[in-house]
Amino acid sequence: MIAAGSDYTGWFRSPAMWPVLEGYIARHFASVTVWSGACATGEEAYSIAMMLTELTVDGTVLASDVSEHSVLHALRGAYDASLVERDVALGRLSRRRVSRWMYRDGDYYRVAPQIRERVFYSVADLGTVVPPVCDLAFVRNAWRHLPIDRQQHLADELREALASPDARLVIAGADLFTATLRDSTPPALAQAFVEAEHPLIWKLR
Repeated sequence: MIAAGSDYTGWFRSPAMWPVLEGYIARHFASVTVWSGACATGEEAYSIAMMLTELTVDGTVLASDVSEHSVLHALRGAYDASLVERDVALGRLSRRRVSRWMYRDGDYYRVAPQIRERVFYSVADLGTVVPPVCDLAFVRNAWRHLPIDRQQHLADELREALASPDARLVIAGADLFTATLRDSTPPALAQAFVEAEHPLIWKLR
């Protein structure tokens, strides 16, 4: 069996998608439950928590990864300051968010307690996991690492977890296209979900 997670994550990946998602959440939810599958070292899960806090939307972020080492890293909420500064310089993370939701601690930036307390981590394999019932699910850059039968399992489970008409699945461009821009959308994903407000925000068919 292939254990599926993601060894890479980042702050507010796919930046053009986030304002669209923020607008959707603000229009449809006063409280949300979000699942971040294959969360790696936690940057995306904390990005979600920052967004919800800025929107003054109540809710919880449930995050999981197959790697216990990555989950422990995420739980610490401490990130190399040079890498955070690099992301600011590259426009991946705003200086405003760093100032508001992080604090410097030696060679690290630590995520502020009011953000960390919104995120709950666990160890789980995407290939066998039963996702929690949720309003939003982030499963990004992981589909291509799953064999076809595990993709089908995940799509079937997400269909149950995202049963509400307003629920949304957030994916990544790498889940849909190869490096040469060949369509590589997993059939199980396309059979269960369809593009909604943004190419990376999908809903149940």
